[in-house]
Parts: sequence; structure tokens; C-alpha cells
Amino acid sequence: MKRDRLPIVGLVAEPGEFHFIRSDGTQFFGNLNVSGGGVSANFTGAAPAGFVFADGSTTGTGSLSGTIQSRISLNGTLNFTTSRGNATTSNISLTFNPVYNRASSLTTIAGNYRDTSTNAVVNVNSNGVVFSQDASTGCVINGTVATINAAYNAYRVEYSFSGCRPPYGLLNGTTARGLATLDNTETPERVIIGVVNGSAGYSLAGSFPRT
Repeated sequence: MKRDRLPIVGLVAEPGEFHFIRSDGTQFFGNLNVSGGGVSANFTGAAPAGFVFADGSTTGTGSLSGTIQSRISLNGTLNFTTSRGNATTSNISLTFNPVYNRASSLTTIAGNYRDTSTNAVVNVNSNGVVFSQDASTGCVINGTVATINAAYNAYRVEYSFSGCRPPYGLLNGTTARGLATLDNTETPERVIIGVVNGSAGYSLAGSFPRT
């Protein structure tokens, strides 16, 4: 058993849906159950697209247990087992970021964002339609962004892939779903996205500055 200390960013929507994004791109996602000061969840984990866990698997399942102080902090333990049986335990400590209290709207999130790893531009129009084409991979992305609760800074994201060249061809015809938030504490503002491609079993996460 290994204890993992990689930093984690948590995206959590009002209904309890969460995507915990580890600094290596791995994601843990599910729905939080809160009772009093306790928090628990069963979740799925996925490795970043193009990568695998140490035992060669790309997915796994796990559980979270811990404590929560509303709008202050979440502390707990993640127990995760890959699909090939490798078990790890991680301590998680998240602090609430008041940027979540920013109101959300399609007008607010509309614009162009740059993938700094490939220089591909992701466009979100005022109707929430998402489009991007990555010259380095050939991947064309078509999808949507939607608000969840207009009072809070969380968005639901869904997009599909086509035209991807090897080794990314496994993404063609699949759909990624997850959450996003706008971080205006940096200049330029950036969108943080955590989605998971269920069919291909991969995490797709990143931080994309406005252009």
C-alpha cells in the first residue's frame, strides 16, 4: 500500500457531483454524501489520456471518508484500487475557494481559451456551444457548456471527439463529461476543466487561459 501526496484540485457542484483532479491529471469522480460534519463517497478513478497507472490499468474504484465544514474545508482519506487490484491510500485536504461564489452564466464563460500544451484554441459561444480543433492530434471537439446553479461558479461540460489521429484515435466517437469553473484570481482569467471519457476510460483535465 502506498500513500500518495500529490496535490488535488476539487470541483464540486451544489448537487454533490465532484471531480477531484490530481496534479498528474488523474481524476476521481462521483457524488458526495454529507451528513452533519461527515462526508463520504464511492467514486471512480481514471488515468490521464495516453497514460496508465503503475500496474498498466487506466481505471479503478474507491471510497472517500472524512469531515467537512461547509464553505471552509474538506478533509479525509481516499482508498483507491485499480482495475488490476493495486491499492493505494491518499490523504486529502481541500480548502474552500471563494471564487465559487461568483455567479455563473453562458455570457460569463463565453470566449476563447488556449490549451497551453498544444496551442489549440477552445471556443465557447454565448449559447454554450463548444468547438475546438487541435492540429497536433487532429482531434475535433464539439460539445456544450451549461450552468448548474446561476448563483455559483460551476458549469457542466460535455463534448465528443472526431478526427483524432493515433495514438489518440481511441477517443473518436466517444464523449467526455464533467465540470468546469472560471478562475478570475489570475490574469488572464482561466477555465479549469475536469472531464472523464467514460467509453475510453481516460481523464481529460486542464487549466486554459483566456485569449
